[in-house]
Amino acid sequence: MLKAASREIAHKNDAGLVAVGLADSEALRRAYRRMEARLRELDLSADHTQVLLQPMLSSRAEIIIGTTLEAPLGHFLIVGLGGIHAELIDSVLLLPAPIARDDIRRRISGAKLGALIARLESPARSTGSILDDLVDALEALQALIGSCGDLIKSIDVNPLLIGDARCAAVDALIVLNRKADRATAAAAPAL
Repeated sequence: MLKAASREIAHKNDAGLVAVGLADSEALRRAYRRMEARLRELDLSADHTQVLLQPMLSSRAEIIIGTTLEAPLGHFLIVGLGGIHAELIDSVLLLPAPIARDDIRRRISGAKLGALIARLESPARSTGSILDDLVDALEALQALIGSCGDLIKSIDVNPLLIGDARCAAVDALIVLNRKADRATAAAAPAL
């Protein structure tokens, strides 16, 4: 698959900046030319845009995970059904951070997402379970916001692909907290 990454575009697929199913070099060339034209239409600077080539991964489901900062309540973890229709589906759990691993597991298991994951669990999986992988990923996000959460407004990992053998994060967006961004800029030495 081919996709363009720009700070100015949060949803690449909606902007026509994702091409999938590229079976050969000619398909890749055509997709790249279309993407270059689309970038020009959107007036995106080549200096601030990267075109990425990634392997196409198959999945059985797409999940969204992330964090959000809800003032004055603090950070929350987000987990739910994801992919390009995440906003349309709007089926997410908000988990207060910090939260214990067992509580993350219990909350997911008791939701529709837990029912989906239970159906997707495969006896052919060589290590752990889908739920274990998902809880591990959420704990990693929790550790990140625990160590530098004042810098982060939100994180969206979408999609997190659920496969037979593993889970794989395909795309992520991190939005910095503007207050922290200004403070960092003010403290940075002039060049």
